[in-house]
Amino acid sequence: MKKQVNISQPCNNGQQTLLMNKKKQTRQISYDGSQLSQRLALAIQSVKVDGVSVRQAAKDYDVTRQSLQRRINGEIALNARPGRMKYFSDSEEKEIKNWIFSNVDQGFPISRRDVIVKAIQLLKQKGMIFYYFLPL
Repeated sequence: MKKQVNISQPCNNGQQTLLMNKKKQTRQISYDGSQLSQRLALAIQSVKVDGVSVRQAAKDYDVTRQSLQRRINGEIALNARPGRMKYFSDSEEKEIKNWIFSNVDQGFPISRRDVIVKAIQLLKQKGMIFYYFLPL
């Protein structure tokens, strides 16, 4: 059974929580996504402008060297986010949400299937092609 110890150390951005495994002495630092993108941007800037090595910038800004290297080389967009691509813009998501709430306010309950059909209609208007309800 692995034992983990919580240790709090002061950081530039307040407190960061470290989880240390007693056997391997590895650490995992938890950050939110906005902090990660800010640290990546600062690391890229230090490499491009200040001439710092990629390895040193990754260490200084606590980002992985590989993700920093990929963004510098252009393999991944600078503003890329992990996970699946978004099919809807924020305004389209807001439109679906408003459609749901307006129907519910008028007394028409909306099922999961109704939301899927509405989403498919919006995607077809954008020109997406579907195969068994899955976008291609």
